[in-house]
Amino acid sequence: PGLLFWHIDTEKTNGWAPNNDEPHYGVGLEQADGLFNLENNGSSDGGDPYPGTTNNHTLSRCTTPNTNSYYDLPSFVSIENISAPDSIMTFDLSFGEITTNDIYGIGSGYAFDIGNLVIFIENTETITALQFDFFSNSDILSIENLELTGRATADSISYIDQTIYFYNPVIPPGDGAILSLEVFANTGTGQEIELIFDDITAIDSEDNEMCLLSHPSYFTAINLSQTVSIDTGYSMPGGLGAFKINLDNSVPIRSTRIAVKDSPDYLTPSAEPFTDNNSNGVWDNNEPFTDWNNDSTWTPMVELTERTSGWFLNVYENDDELIIIAGNSIETIDSGSGPIFIVNNLINSNTANSEVEIDFTIVELTDMYGNPYLNYESIPGVFYIVETTSNSETNILPGEFQLAQNYPNPFNPFTTLLYELSENSHVKITIYDMLGREVKTLINKTQDAGSRTVIWNATNDYGEPVSAGIYLYQIKAGEHLQTKKMVLLK
Repeated sequence: PGLLFWHIDTEKTNGWAPNNDEPHYGVGLEQADGLFNLENNGSSDGGDPYPGTTNNHTLSRCTTPNTNSYYDLPSFVSIENISAPDSIMTFDLSFGEITTNDIYGIGSGYAFDIGNLVIFIENTETITALQFDFFSNSDILSIENLELTGRATADSISYIDQTIYFYNPVIPPGDGAILSLEVFANTGTGQEIELIFDDITAIDSEDNEMCLLSHPSYFTAINLSQTVSIDTGYSMPGGLGAFKINLDNSVPIRSTRIAVKDSPDYLTPSAEPFTDNNSNGVWDNNEPFTDWNNDSTWTPMVELTERTSGWFLNVYENDDELIIIAGNSIETIDSGSGPIFIVNNLINSNTANSEVEIDFTIVELTDMYGNPYLNYESIPGVFYIVETTSNSETNILPGEFQLAQNYPNPFNPFTTLLYELSENSHVKITIYDMLGREVKTLINKTQDAGSRTVIWNATNDYGEPVSAGIYLYQIKAGEHLQTKKMVLLK
């Protein structure tokens, strides 16, 4: 039992089937419990008539449901003091402008970072009690801190289970900011995030409940560009060389699709050849391979780094492009900077003293939520192919421990160090300045006997260019120790 109120929308009642244009109904039952079951394929129940199971005695602009139009425009109809269910029921009906108070929010900040958000209230009476639910669409924003601001005072405020509570507030009539929040935008992309106010309770100084209406409110998450770059690489004609693909990202990255191309085409991305004993197309432990770089480990065409460890990796070539697809549905690349891939190459012969530009042709980055096509900036790299030396040019004798003079010398910025190991040894090659301070460690690992070369690109251990001057280079291999001088020109 109770009263039933129907919303008639004349925009939809001029013809047959006024309710065929869901959710814009021509005839709709205002359901007192505010659950909108009939609009969501539910059935009618005791919560629909007024006052119903929720004891709702008012239908006005400020209630749920309300008397506003489909476009949320006020109808200025207010039905109040609906009596208890009986054979005869009464209510107070009024027409005219309704004094309302407004609440809304606006804010901005970078994606996956802390931003600022301000909540405003326009009120005609002094507010002495206030609480409301506040959250964002899809819960993208999380509140890190909130403070009173402007004309609002209170003993304290809190945010518990998506509800903001004001304890003994005083908000005098007026308009402007009442609350300042720091929020974290848990998204990797720029977007407009809807702010939602719900279950608003406001009491004025006369202990009357106030109608506080929320207006469209948004937080703007600003998209930052992620940066991909290629480290400088160097090697000798006919030799091996690698370059690193770096990522400087402000948001966690779940997957990448990157294509690079060299110009001129002097680099051939290559894995170390192996004997595919089980014909499965991949190298397996204990399968023989050609150890081009003498590190006793099979080296693929593209290597994952510490940042991408655990990712799947798919590499293929398309014309002159090398395409790298990688990702992980669970583990992301945390915000930070550093290499994500190492590309190993064979260097074409007869290309001494050449510079090869390596540039990006495709960059697709996906954030931790699967949002693709993040904004990015790409920085190409240069691979230097430097002239090598021979044993005859350096007077180095096979089979004896020796350190040859670097070549060229003087140099800028690359020079080659040639040395001969008479036996398998742990080798450490270090660059020092003339004050004896360590500048860079070039080699620090065990190597097999034979001739070896290493290139120094005039940088320190932090990758920073060093100044011109005289430097010492020292090799220690087992019990052997030898030091020579070299000159860097700028």
